Amino acid sequence: MANCGANDGPECPKLERRKIVSSTDQPVTRTTVRVLLFGRLREEQGWHERLVELPRPVTTVASLQQALGIHCPGLRWAVNQDFAPPDHPLQPGDELAFLPPITGG
Repeated sequence: MANCGANDGPECPKLERRKIVSSTDQPVTRTTVRVLLFGRLREEQGWHERLVELPRPVTTVASLQQALGIHCPGLRWAVNQDFAPPDHPLQPGDELAFLPPITGG
């Protein structure tokens, strides 16, 4: 995956679309967002996908992350498969992915 920032242009590829199958395969409603966890976050939190009710007023990526209790240095976010900054506003029906840094050796 390319190391793209929130202000990068069209040369930054979108995230690869993956079919998600879960035991809570419910449609996104007018007041929810689909939240996806990847990598070590999935193991730490004990879940991969959830529908989350959006509180009012409009929620940002960072405020929803805080409400979910997700902490990870170097975390990146994608909204509707495009990288997004933490102050990006969320709208009902959005898909929010939390992407921890990838490590290897």
